[in-house]
Amino acid sequence: MSKNKDDSLHDTYTSERTNHYGLQIFSRTKDEFINFYKNELENKIVELEKVRKDKWSQLKTLLLIIIVSWLILVYLFYIDETTEPFLKYIMLFNLFVFPLGFSALRYTKWKNSIEAEIKESIMPKMVHFMNPNFSYDPEAHISQETFNDMYLFKHRADHVSGDDLIEGFVFDEKEKAQTNVTYSEVVALNMNKVINKKGKKQKALKLLTLGLFFKVDFNKDFGQSITIAKPRWVFKEEEV
Repeated sequence: MSKNKDDSLHDTYTSERTNHYGLQIFSRTKDEFINFYKNELENKIVELEKVRKDKWSQLKTLLLIIIVSWLILVYLFYIDETTEPFLKYIMLFNLFVFPLGFSALRYTKWKNSIEAEIKESIMPKMVHFMNPNFSYDPEAHISQETFNDMYLFKHRADHVSGDDLIEGFVFDEKEKAQTNVTYSEVVALNMNKVINKKGKKQKALKLLTLGLFFKVDFNKDFGQSITIAKPRWVFKEEEV
């Protein structure tokens, strides 16, 4: 059976290397990455960089026009003695804030469009290049149920969001051992008050963790769950 395009891509730009324990190494050398970049990513990245520079140039031009126009208006209002000063201030404020808000919206829109293009056309290739057994979903993240099932924190998260979910496995051919790996950007929150063992309500801890969160299924039995909790002086927990 013929290999698909992604498998061929991976074989073309990577080499199978092992460490002194006989386990396959999944990291890539600098030369492998440079070769992969030049052949698969460079043209697209150059194209995106050109778009970024063009958009940034347009934004700077727009900001310059706004500032110059506003300064002209300031001067005209200054020499105008017929309009009430308070009304002048209101008009100048609005004529400065609204154009800046419009510029900020335009900046956010094109920034998000470039990021979306990177996640769609660049990231899947890079993830598969590093490990062909990994999949990438830019919109997904580790679920709230999965996060809470790990019992890493004393309080359960009642809200989990994030993005850039990568999941798959690493496999050792010699030992026929497979380790499942899942990770993503995660924001875990505890926003609801909880009832302690004494029946009293305790304040929510709010942010539990923020960053890259890993779930790895090791073939080990630790015997019991492990809970990681920050010291009380950090949380400053108080009963209410």
